[in-house]
Amino acid sequence: MLFRWLHVPLDVHSPAPSARHSALAMAGSIAQSVSRFVVNWLIGRLGGPSLLGQAASTIAFAQLLTLVGPTSIGVALTRELANARGQKDLELLEARAAHLSRRSWQVLPLLSVIALFAWRAGGNSWTTGLAAASLVMGYSLYNITRGKLYGLGRLRRSALWDLGTSVALILLVAVAIALFGARLEILFAVAAVYVLYSLMNTSGHRGVHAKTSGTDRFVIIDLVGTVASAGFLQVSILASRHWGGEIGSGHYSAAFSLALPVSLLVRSATQVLYPRLAVDSGASAGDRAAVHASAFATVMAAIIPLALGLIGLLGPQIVPVLWGDQYRAAVAPLQIIIVGLTLAGVATASVSLMTVTSARTQAVATALSIVGALIGAAVWLFAGESWGILGVAAGYSAGAGAIAIGCMIFAQVRLGALMGPTLVRALLQLGIFGGLCVWTSTADHAGTPVYASGLFTAISATLWMIPLRQLRGRHRLAPRDNQSETRPEAMN
Repeated sequence: MLFRWLHVPLDVHSPAPSARHSALAMAGSIAQSVSRFVVNWLIGRLGGPSLLGQAASTIAFAQLLTLVGPTSIGVALTRELANARGQKDLELLEARAAHLSRRSWQVLPLLSVIALFAWRAGGNSWTTGLAAASLVMGYSLYNITRGKLYGLGRLRRSALWDLGTSVALILLVAVAIALFGARLEILFAVAAVYVLYSLMNTSGHRGVHAKTSGTDRFVIIDLVGTVASAGFLQVSILASRHWGGEIGSGHYSAAFSLALPVSLLVRSATQVLYPRLAVDSGASAGDRAAVHASAFATVMAAIIPLALGLIGLLGPQIVPVLWGDQYRAAVAPLQIIIVGLTLAGVATASVSLMTVTSARTQAVATALSIVGALIGAAVWLFAGESWGILGVAAGYSAGAGAIAIGCMIFAQVRLGALMGPTLVRALLQLGIFGGLCVWTSTADHAGTPVYASGLFTAISATLWMIPLRQLRGRHRLAPRDNQSETRPEAMN
């Protein structure tokens, strides 16, 4: 009975999702975001900027290695399983699941060993190296398992385990700190929770044979693009340690941690969108995929710039309260980082659409990611030495912004998605955000950040009021297709 409850069956016939399941999926994503922030906050608040810098660097290194295979395998599971569900082909679904499962266990042990010895070779202790290796295993299993659940349409199940493991993570880390103090060894607790998530969601695979030749190619192309885009964020944390030292890296990590909940929420929301686009692709409904991507981008653009903008504008008041006076230097990099995070969040729908459409458009997304990473790295080389972590933040935003703008333009011009107006409005918001940041940094009045936040909220609401109303009107007028076709990513 226990095994049956833990087992996730492979099925191409899933019931249509409900609004309740969608809300639950978002709640799970929010819980994951909050738990990761709380862990960073506990380490930084109780251990100081130096310990936070060490922990953040170890986590960033582990996440960077996770991107070299496991993350792309998770994305491939979402895409390939959802695509097979769109074709109602159980044999193909089982073959792809089994194939990608084998690929997972071909890379996981190797990456964990690399993490151990590479981190030790970088001047860290063996204990820290073991922590990095365990984090690679934990993050990898989590990403792969979550990708499988999303591909199978089991979003309700994923959300419940997201909620449960989030609570477990906070409690376990809090108990570890209470017993042993704030130290790097608590990272083992973080890894253990994510391994648990995977163990609780296993699937059996029959030895079936079907066409999976394009799956490996997808993983390789996605791997390169993921390392160049998502990996760029992790490399920026490592770069902050190089140009800012452990304390500077702690300030940089504290800045990122404040924006982390919104960023993780965007990524999780995109994982809800991605199976729908993949099913549309599998059902040869490319036009419908473009419509879904455009609508998602509009909603995200109405939320992300406002949410991150308020965090940046209120940063001078939030940072000392949450992190303490010793972290005041995190405010400036926070405001710079928000530019890149905002554009990256708004562009997620465009990147997803390019990834599922064809191998060619996926390759274009990868090429744009590489170009963006090179732009950011160039900024680091020129500004890192003189500007420190501010130069690192500027490089990250330059690179992430270039990737986002390039992908949104391509989706508009070549894929028929309505991304141009969304991009223009988002850039306008960022321009207003930048001007208000300058105002708050030069004004003497203590309430200026609050006034600026109110003004930014009013302007943002005005910018997005009409597009959201138009989107709602189009949704009401749209013909209702068969639910099994239009909403196949059932949240079981």
